Amino acid sequence: MARAGERTLSLYVHVPFCAVRCGYCDFNTYTMSQLGPDVSRDDYHHDAAAEVRFGRSVLDAAGAPSRPLHSVFFGGGTPTLLPAENLADVLTQARESFGLAPDAEVTVKPTRIRSRIVRSRSSLMRGLPGCPSGCSPPCRTC
Repeated sequence: MARAGERTLSLYVHVPFCAVRCGYCDFNTYTMSQLGPDVSRDDYHHDAAAEVRFGRSVLDAAGAPSRPLHSVFFGGGTPTLLPAENLADVLTQARESFGLAPDAEVTVKPTRIRSRIVRSRSSLMRGLPGCPSGCSPPCRTC
């Protein structure tokens, strides 16, 4: 723990939802039909934000030095199945819990089908340094 403050800190947010289950995928993912009627993607961002807060509390309890996030990666199944606003809520919680380094990289795992939708939803990246829409690092579409 003594040298923990010298290393960068990153956050991986696993979004386990997929439109279809790919035969080659070994990740913990589910289609809506596999989850059943009582599960909703609409509520997932609340749970993910709570996990971010929990992670901060665990690090605090362990005496880890506070340091900002240098990268946040939304991966899993298909994170873009969640509305951009929901991903932004999790990112906001990460910023509030840990802070973001000035040159922080925020990445949402794209899929061929959904990547056009991600580019059109710049609200996830708003407020970060970079291009006029707030993408960091600057993207080619803004």
